[in-house]
Amino acid sequence: MAEGIGPAELVRLYFAASMPHTTRILEFTVTRMSGESFIVQSRVHDDVAANARYVSYLVPEVADPVGIAVSLLDDPRTRITEADKLVQIVVGSSRIVSPLIDTSTLPFSGLVYLYFEGELAPAQRRTINGQAQARGLRAELRDRADTQRLDSSARKVAFVCHDSRDKDEFVRPLVIELHRHLCSVWYDEFSLAVGDSLRESIDQGLSECDKCVVVLSHNFMSNPGWTKVEFNAIVGEHARRGGKVILPIWHGVTEAEVRDYSPLVVDLFALRSSEGVERVAERLLRTIQPPSFFGASPMR
Repeated sequence: MAEGIGPAELVRLYFAASMPHTTRILEFTVTRMSGESFIVQSRVHDDVAANARYVSYLVPEVADPVGIAVSLLDDPRTRITEADKLVQIVVGSSRIVSPLIDTSTLPFSGLVYLYFEGELAPAQRRTINGQAQARGLRAELRDRADTQRLDSSARKVAFVCHDSRDKDEFVRPLVIELHRHLCSVWYDEFSLAVGDSLRESIDQGLSECDKCVVVLSHNFMSNPGWTKVEFNAIVGEHARRGGKVILPIWHGVTEAEVRDYSPLVVDLFALRSSEGVERVAERLLRTIQPPSFFGASPMR
């Protein structure tokens, strides 16, 4: 898990990003019999391809997550009704001649996703699942242990090649921003453990990743050591795979300086770090963003 992202925040990230269907976000207050109140976020998802709707909830870390979860199992149709009142969504295609679909006509699948900022015990899971079945629902439960396990085992989709002197200013913030969008990359600070073979780990990262993000800076281009070894290996992979491997980012360098360093790389479309970390991450995601970890269809 990337530094700067805590377990509860990781759950929130998965809740926000893991299911891409047409979504309406609603926030409401749950009040317990004890008088305690909690803010709960919900999302109503419309999956036109599966002809179904489903609902997801983000449950805050509280002493009695089961009680809140059970109350939410009585709630999905209320959220769907509120979502339909909030906005009408009509889906169609300009390329295919087919009738437009009003998502309010999609049937509720009975599937409810519950994301927990805390951790559930096995007995708590059994209770929630039993209560869902009693209501004719199917509950999919995701707690902090689930998301941490998925995050740690996620396949790395890009290798980040950089000079260590650029970490603080640009590289680390960029990697953290990518992780916030559930995009797992090979980055030495997050991918190496004490005692790992540096050479073997980097070779594995290069062989497993489809893309290599290269942060070209004055520090990078003046480094004759390990950075140059990495770069040469990446150029070799780029040639072996027929191109489309290297994703360059120019960090405070000019076209002439990049050309002097590598005539091959200067011809590749590059992002500029001057655009800012969020903008660079957004543009990288269009190329390297992996599929959602929790699946794309509620009917699987």
